[in-house]
Amino acid sequence: MIGARVRRHGVGIACLVMLAAIGGLWALPGLPRGLYPEVAFPRVVVVATLADATPAGMMANVTRPLEDALATVLGVARVRSRTIRGGVEISLQFAPDVDMPQALQLVLARLAEVRGDLPEATQLQAERLTPSSFPVYSLNVTGNVPSTTLRDVAVQQVRPALSRVPGVGPVTVSGGDVRAVIVAPDPVRLAAAHLDVPTLSERLRADNAIVVAGRVDRDHRRELVVVTGRAADLEEIGREIVGGTPEQPVRLSNVADILDGARDRVSLVTGPRGPAVAVNVARRIGGDAVSLDKAVDEVVERLRKQVPPGVVLEPVYRQATLIGAATGSVRDAILLGALLAVLVLLFFLRDLRATLVAALVLPVTLAATLAGMAIVGESLNLMSLGGMAIAIGLVIDDAVVVVEAIHRELERGASPIVAAERGVDLLAGPVVSSTLTTLVVFAPLGRLHGVAGRFFSSLSMTLGIAVLVSLILALTAVPLVASAWLRASVKPVDKERATIGRAYRRVLERALVRRWPVIVAAVVLVGAGALAATRVGTGFLPELDEGSFVLDFHAPIGTALEETDRMAGKIDAALRATPEVSTFTRRIGVELGPPAATEMSRGDYLVALSRGRARSVDAIMDDLRERLEPTLPGVHIELIQVLQDMLGDLEGNPEPVEVKLFASDQPTAREAAAKAAAAIHDVPGLVDLFDGQVACAPELTVRVDALKAARAGLTAQAVADQVSGALLGLPSTTVPRGDRLIEVRVRLPDDVRKAPDALALLRMRTSTGSEVPIADVATIARECPPSELLRENGRLFVGVTARLSGRDLGGATSDVSDKIAAIDFGKGVDSEIGGQVLSQRASFRSLAEALALAVALVIIVMVFQFGALGPALAVLAGAPFALVGGLAALWLTGTPLNVSSFMGGILLIGLAVKNGILLLAEARREEAIGKSRREALGHAAETRLRPILMTTLCTMLGLVPLALGHGTGAELQRPLAIAVLGGLALSTITTLLIVPSFYLAFGGRAPVRDEVVESVKGLRTED
Repeated sequence: MIGARVRRHGVGIACLVMLAAIGGLWALPGLPRGLYPEVAFPRVVVVATLADATPAGMMANVTRPLEDALATVLGVARVRSRTIRGGVEISLQFAPDVDMPQALQLVLARLAEVRGDLPEATQLQAERLTPSSFPVYSLNVTGNVPSTTLRDVAVQQVRPALSRVPGVGPVTVSGGDVRAVIVAPDPVRLAAAHLDVPTLSERLRADNAIVVAGRVDRDHRRELVVVTGRAADLEEIGREIVGGTPEQPVRLSNVADILDGARDRVSLVTGPRGPAVAVNVARRIGGDAVSLDKAVDEVVERLRKQVPPGVVLEPVYRQATLIGAATGSVRDAILLGALLAVLVLLFFLRDLRATLVAALVLPVTLAATLAGMAIVGESLNLMSLGGMAIAIGLVIDDAVVVVEAIHRELERGASPIVAAERGVDLLAGPVVSSTLTTLVVFAPLGRLHGVAGRFFSSLSMTLGIAVLVSLILALTAVPLVASAWLRASVKPVDKERATIGRAYRRVLERALVRRWPVIVAAVVLVGAGALAATRVGTGFLPELDEGSFVLDFHAPIGTALEETDRMAGKIDAALRATPEVSTFTRRIGVELGPPAATEMSRGDYLVALSRGRARSVDAIMDDLRERLEPTLPGVHIELIQVLQDMLGDLEGNPEPVEVKLFASDQPTAREAAAKAAAAIHDVPGLVDLFDGQVACAPELTVRVDALKAARAGLTAQAVADQVSGALLGLPSTTVPRGDRLIEVRVRLPDDVRKAPDALALLRMRTSTGSEVPIADVATIARECPPSELLRENGRLFVGVTARLSGRDLGGATSDVSDKIAAIDFGKGVDSEIGGQVLSQRASFRSLAEALALAVALVIIVMVFQFGALGPALAVLAGAPFALVGGLAALWLTGTPLNVSSFMGGILLIGLAVKNGILLLAEARREEAIGKSRREALGHAAETRLRPILMTTLCTMLGLVPLALGHGTGAELQRPLAIAVLGGLALSTITTLLIVPSFYLAFGGRAPVRDEVVESVKGLRTED
């Protein structure tokens, strides 16, 4: 007998339980903490830059060669490119089962192969996208000092100090002016000396060379011979000879001013205090975000005392703040759920000692679960903690059933030891089987990929560990403690409970008599529920209030950096006027997150909100959207929370709604996109609608006349070098400044090169030393070619995108699809629906497969339990009602069917059959000792009513705190909890009434009396 064996090994069992609990408490401080589980996203981003090349030139010379090469990398499923002026961003989407570290190496190898086919100045960067691509800590370096000083402080002091923090990942710096020594030649003096900018640059490079010329052995020592002409400071640079004759040399200072300056700005970062430099800190994969935040904050506090006067270090975004608030909310849900479950036990058992025996399972299970998490390498995050919160009602179920059985034996007069042994022996089989049905539904979740798979595999892993531990404790520790703590009962059986049991038995007997009408009504109810389910909205991942958001803005293409800055000033003012905004960082020409191709007309804000605010983040974003759109005509604005933006980027579907219009040429695709945008403009819930119409990129094309240039002794390359040197400047050499080197750049003075007619007034130096106007060798034409070229799998397209506010993803996408389907785009145009709905559909498809496999596994477990298929199918008849109840709860609460609530449906399959197993196991035991099936069902119903109600209420009340969704981060598990609550409420009724009817009608032959039944019969005590 199991009970006797447990009592015989009581000391060993007690030691193991204590070891597991202590091990969990010891492992707790070492578990890494994060907001979400570690997710391996199947994406690699390749960014190629070629200084100010035209989009058409980038497409022909860089994009197409890279696409052709990368499309053949093993495992690539989708190649998407975005080509702009001077850059291209190529997104490689891999199959879900690809080994991503190996995939990155294959990409790098293919880039090395194609590198020789690209223009010489092309710069390549490839990065595998992981959560560590995004910061967990962001700060502004700002103050009343020059922008170059801010940049120096960030690069030389802040970044090195933060990079040494244990667990830190990439530390990136953006914004500020990069120091440079500017050599600004006067055009008149330069012409008089018969020099030009390329010549000055070449002379400086030659004179400032450092060459290791050889070695000399002397006095038993080897000395290195170094030849150098490097200037040590600005005065020495000015004394360098750049022309003239030996008798009358021309020094650099004779023709140019030499001064400390900065490189031309291509990006701009500001904060509430003005110009700033943003420092973003990411964590290492698998690192503890909370510990990292604390360590980084300590370093920042020390740096505040070391930075120059006037420099301020101001944190803007700290993910650990959200993690702390979210984990605190889940912790409170765990405690409240546990308290409610214990109160249910006390109400039903009316015995404080028996309640404490069952309640003891909760803390021990949670502690042992922590030890199991440490063993499998799981982290403490919202999903794993959510699994522990959901487990509160489940882990106590087995203990409740065993304690109730022991308590029943005590009421019948058995001693505590005998009652404990009998209780375990009677229910060991049903308890194991009912718990296994909960565990096996998690097995298919290991097949899920992407965000949904990794997120909820973390939840299911934690929940599975907790349920397994609770089963072991219920069959071992609970009877041991019960035999020691409980006392023999002198009270008769509770008359009130007996009255409720008999009343339920009478209702059930009437239902059994009319079983066919009951079965028909059940089928009709399921059918009606299936039809009503179509009214439930659908989404992807639940949205939570993060306390921060990203505001993206796109000024017209070609807008100057200074003009974009002026436009963004209106957004600055709106943010400052929003009382809930604590601080922000604004970037122009650079983006938050992984490498990207970004125009100077594009930027984003990282906005942090204050605590204790009355409005939600969605309400604040909607208010800002309404205030900003009328004041910024021509500027496209998008608002989204930080982590939603991050997950969208990592998945490769950043926009919730996207319509892709494919055509052979861009004008046709843009015309189709305009039609699509007009058609979906009035779809409810769509915000931040972008019609795909980007402005052209203005260009001044200098077309060299080969004949005229040849007569002047010039080539097209020579003309390009002189124009580039005059307007952009040429890097020439470096000058030492402390322990670093500062670039020396030769370029015309700003008032000359930035004048509106600067290009037309340029003069080209010929091979004879004379100068001719640029108009003598070339013509200047003003053009405006396409500024952005999008391609997917080799096809050109234009995308129409939108975000959502107050609308579910599935409903909005369905309306958009209907509108698009009604449009006649003409021949040669194809349309596709993209965006996050693709991730949603893939996740739902995988979850549906997991659901089907879970049902099959549950049936197998029950067939082993009952030894026949009929009883298993009868118990499973309650599962459809659980799903209908879950969908009804979602509909009544306005909660969409998303990945979280779908996960609740899968969990319901295991939970819905638990009570049915307990009921039919008791009925079949009665059948085996000679009772008719109807009599056995009546007896089982009366006997098992109390444990069924107790376990159901414990599970439901344990989920109530999560279903209420109070506190940060609770939104993630709220849909799951609502679905399970609704499903359990309805499935409990079906278990008590419909499952017995199905068993009576389709249960097959009665069980055969065998040795096990005989042994159990000997333990039975008749009422």
